[in-house]
Amino acid sequence: MPVISSTEVDETSSSLVRTANNIKSLFLRLFSFIPYPMYYTYIIWSQSLDIFYKGITQDPEHRLWEHNNGMSRFTASKGPWALVYLKQHTTKREAIIEEKRIKRLNDKSIHKLISSPNNIAPPLG
Repeated sequence: MPVISSTEVDETSSSLVRTANNIKSLFLRLFSFIPYPMYYTYIIWSQSLDIFYKGITQDPEHRLWEHNNGMSRFTASKGPWALVYLKQHTTKREAIIEEKRIKRLNDKSIHKLISSPNNIAPPLG
């Protein structure tokens, strides 16, 4: 049975660590272009009924289309809907927490939120 010196073990261990770091580095370079999923809280407004609907989504444009095309039970007969507030979040948890917060706001606070600099929704008009 061959005898392995501690120097050989150290060199092998160092080599394995370098290989693992190279693989990790290569993986990060290869997949860094893939965007992380973003979540959004949004507020839509029905001008005909002057009511707001609040929710979360990963695709605000498609979600607005769903609201305006009868694919959401609550909003189906109350449109047309316009996107008046949009805020981006890096995690679903953040978006859910924000959604719960904005669902508790009164109309005055909602109007203030809509006019805030945090709103990334395109202006109406």
